[in-house]
Amino acid sequence: MSAAHTPVVQRGDFDELRELARGGRLGAQLSSPANARRARLDGALYSLVWPIVFDRLTRPLELRRGHQRCATRMTLLSPDCVDGFHDDVEAVVDGVRRRATAPIVDLEAWIARMARSATIDGYRRRRGLLGAPQRPRVPRWLADRLDADPWLVALALHVMEWVGVPNTAGHKLWPIDSWTERRASVTGDWPGSTTEATGRDVERVLAAMRSRPHWFDANIERPLGRKETPTPMHPAATPLTLAAERDTGEDVAERMVRIISRRVEAGEDVREVTIEVVRQVFHDRLTAVRLAGIVDAVVEIVG
Repeated sequence: MSAAHTPVVQRGDFDELRELARGGRLGAQLSSPANARRARLDGALYSLVWPIVFDRLTRPLELRRGHQRCATRMTLLSPDCVDGFHDDVEAVVDGVRRRATAPIVDLEAWIARMARSATIDGYRRRRGLLGAPQRPRVPRWLADRLDADPWLVALALHVMEWVGVPNTAGHKLWPIDSWTERRASVTGDWPGSTTEATGRDVERVLAAMRSRPHWFDANIERPLGRKETPTPMHPAATPLTLAAERDTGEDVAERMVRIISRRVEAGEDVREVTIEVVRQVFHDRLTAVRLAGIVDAVVEIVG
C-alpha cells in the first residue's frame, strides 16, 4: 500500500487510531493478523502519516535540493523523488507498528517527532537487504584516485548510495538526469553539465572503483545485482551489469534468465537480447562457438 493509493477512510477510523494509541495498544493492533479491521486501520494510518512525512521531511529535503516544484505538493514530485517519499512513508508506518507500544497522548505529534529516526532505520534496513553498506562513505583511496575532485567524490558517494536503493531510474541503470542537475550545482558548469558529460563522469568513477576488485564486488556490484531490473524502453536498454567471474554459475544463470525474460516480455527479440546480455556478462571473452551454445541454451530456457 502506498500513500497515493490508500483507501478512503472515515473520521471514525482516525478516532480509533488515536484511542488505541492513548491506550498503548496501537502497535499490537497494527501487528495483528490481517483482517478487515486491520486493513481499515492500515489505510487510516497511511492517510495520517503521508502529510506529516511530506511536510516534515520531504518538503525541506526538496528545498535543499533546489527542487522547488517537488516541494510544492506530493502530486508534483518527480519520478526520482517520489520513490524516496514512498519509502519514507513506509518506514514511518513501520515505525508506528514497531514503536507504538506505550500510551501516546497526541498521535500526530508523536509521529512527527519519530519520523526522522524511523526513516533512517528504514533506509538502513533496505540497504542491508541488498547487501549494501548501511552508512556509505567514500574511502580515502578512492578520493585519491579521483584527484580529490569535489564533484567526482560526491558522485562516487551518489553511486554508493544508489546501489543500496531497491528501485531503479525507470529504464536506466543510473539516475543520470538527477545527477546532471547536481553536477551543474556542484561544479557551476551549467552549460557543460549534460547527460553525456555526467555519463562520462560515472564511467570514470566506476573505473576508479574497479581498481580494487574485491571492494567493488562487495560494495557496488553485488548490491547492484540485487536491485530491480530496469524496465526496458527499447532494445538498447542496458541490463544490470553482472560479473560472471565472481559469481557462482547458478547465480549468474538465474539472473541472466530473469533479465532476458523481462526484456522479452517487453517485446524484444529473444535471440538478440540473449546475445547482448551474454556478451555483457562474460565481457566479450567467449569464442563464437561457446557464445552460440550458451545463447541456444538460454533461448530454449526462456522459450
